Amino acid sequence: MPDSITLLLWLLLAHVVLDFLLPLRRRLQEAPRAWRSPALYLLGLAQGLAVLLIFGGLRGDPVLAGSAALLVMLARILAGGWAAGPQRSARSLLLEQLAALLLIVALWLTSESLWQAVPTYLDAQANARNLLILLGYLLMLAPASGLIGAMLRPWQERIGTDDSLVNGGASVGYLERGLILTLVLLGQWQAIGFLLTAKSILRFNELKGRNNRQRSEYVLLGTLLSFTLSIAVGLAIRLMLDL
Repeated sequence: MPDSITLLLWLLLAHVVLDFLLPLRRRLQEAPRAWRSPALYLLGLAQGLAVLLIFGGLRGDPVLAGSAALLVMLARILAGGWAAGPQRSARSLLLEQLAALLLIVALWLTSESLWQAVPTYLDAQANARNLLILLGYLLMLAPASGLIGAMLRPWQERIGTDDSLVNGGASVGYLERGLILTLVLLGQWQAIGFLLTAKSILRFNELKGRNNRQRSEYVLLGTLLSFTLSIAVGLAIRLMLDL
């Protein structure tokens, strides 16, 4: 009998293929009213049939396979109808996929009788090493943005606002600092240098021709502060992990 991880991977593979690689999802997104679109119900039916075949073929339990298939079909129809549409937001997509992932994991845990192992697994993961790394990533979000913003505020008042995206700078900063912290923890210093070079080139092309030295220095200062803070936190984490 295939092991538990193989079963979970088959369930995830079926979800990804049916939800993203087939044209049903695209047709559902283009429909003006998702609940009236045949693609919604075909997608739910396809998801249910896939779960039926996977559980039936790998576990041979018709009751489990049928119950899981019916549950997945109904859940996917409800979630798809709620989240679909031409104006679909990234938040609705993330919530829908998170719900689908939680459902798949719940069915897998039920099939393998692993629910009793969940508290033990979570307790094992809540160690000092993982909590320290989690703290580092959390510091790269709002706390780091607040610190950098406070340090740049005197110059920001002189520069003023521009035509940048709403919250675009904050989102770029989150991703940038998270990526740098990851690279520091992995010891990939060459990649950090490449990232700094690439961002400098992009900023240079953006500011070229404006003849605005103050804005150029402001952008450079913000970039260096972001990189310095991320590298410092990463080095501090590595130092504490080596103690």
